[in-house]
Amino acid sequence: MTDHAARSRFLAVQGGLLDFLRAYENEQERVCFGEGTASQARLRDTAGDFFDHRVEEYCLHAPAPEARSIQVELCACLADFAAAYRIYLGARGTEWNRRMLDSRLAMARGLEKLYPIRGQLPLLRDFWCLAPARGDLRVPD
Repeated sequence: MTDHAARSRFLAVQGGLLDFLRAYENEQERVCFGEGTASQARLRDTAGDFFDHRVEEYCLHAPAPEARSIQVELCACLADFAAAYRIYLGARGTEWNRRMLDSRLAMARGLEKLYPIRGQLPLLRDFWCLAPARGDLRVPD
């Protein structure tokens, strides 16, 4: 496995995660009673096969020894985000409110794990910082 291939997977998973995080937060802010199915469809359109293919590909490949720690930590986050996604997509009828809250709980767990490693994820800078603060966030090469 080349360093280039591993770096490409690392960047691809960050890009997909950034798209998911933005879409999930957007749906949580704008979903209204009676519009759950449309909200789920929009989130599904954004996430696509991210959790089924790209995350699996990233988490199943053995990284270089120096990247092992970040991979383990990022994959733990991704597992929580995948749970949040699947729970949200499964919300129906009278279970909608409970499932939505369960989804938010899984999302919060993922964000809690993601926060300490954010400086090692250059593509996620825009999720965490507004433009004026970006200069203060150290991003490794």
